[in-house]
Amino acid sequence: MQLWKEYEEKALERFRRANGGKLKDMILWTSHMTEPEFLHLLDPEVYTVQYWESSTNKQLPNLVKQGFQVIMSNYDDLYLDCGFGAWVGEGNNWCSPYKLAENLHEQPEEVPCSTGSYGSSTAG
Repeated sequence: MQLWKEYEEKALERFRRANGGKLKDMILWTSHMTEPEFLHLLDPEVYTVQYWESSTNKQLPNLVKQGFQVIMSNYDDLYLDCGFGAWVGEGNNWCSPYKLAENLHEQPEEVPCSTGSYGSSTAG
């Protein structure tokens, strides 16, 4: 994880130089780096986390508690670009079951979590 952190820092510095010294809209997808034991390696003042996990994953409350802004794109409700179900293989995966666009309208404005609601820290 230390190597990944060093990569992120170097990429961040290159972006800053290329952008006239400014940082803007630094977005990371959820990954091992955003898991609780490694989250301290990222600065919530710099990064927004795009949440691409199940809507029942326990990572979301921790991200928000640590001060990260979150873009909600949980794959079990919002992943619409697969077409008709499990085209990548048999069984259940991020493409199955088929998701209807109408489900987007049923998403709550504020994201409920076991420890509270995080509407002001989430977008999506």
